[in-house]
Amino acid sequence: MKVAFFLGSFDPPHIGHGYVVSKALESMDFVVVVPTMQNPWKERKSTDFELRCQMCEKTFLPLGESVLISDIEKTLESPYYSYKTLKNLKEIWNSAELYLICGSDVYDEIKNWKNSEWILENFKLLPISRDIVTISSSQIREMVKNDETQHLSFLVTHNVEKIINENNLYK
Repeated sequence: MKVAFFLGSFDPPHIGHGYVVSKALESMDFVVVVPTMQNPWKERKSTDFELRCQMCEKTFLPLGESVLISDIEKTLESPYYSYKTLKNLKEIWNSAELYLICGSDVYDEIKNWKNSEWILENFKLLPISRDIVTISSSQIREMVKNDETQHLSFLVTHNVEKIINENNLYK
């Protein structure tokens, strides 16, 4: 069984993330989406973890039962380094062939991550080109902040847009 992990802030998850997961499903049995509590390298405080998990469910679960959302980071202690999260996920999925999804832009940077040697020894990398989708969560947050939401429905799912509006996120 092949299992790929997709780690990120997902603040908010967008159609580019959906594209990455759908591409990974072409060669994987399962994709586990893992929102991080707080990226240790970003100064900006992430949106509420539970809301981001809800947005991930709304974004990825329509892709089918082969996509799982993991809230494992809420059981871990800060700082939330990827290797700590991956160690815990490896214990759960110990009988599977394990992969780490990374954008092709991140592929060369992994060697600079904390305990990258351990990650590379225990997980095969599954690089997926994001060249087709030139969208980012920071662009979406900026659009909402500047009240430029007329095209938001082309960037996030309807349900994510609803969560953003109902919770007054990114204002």
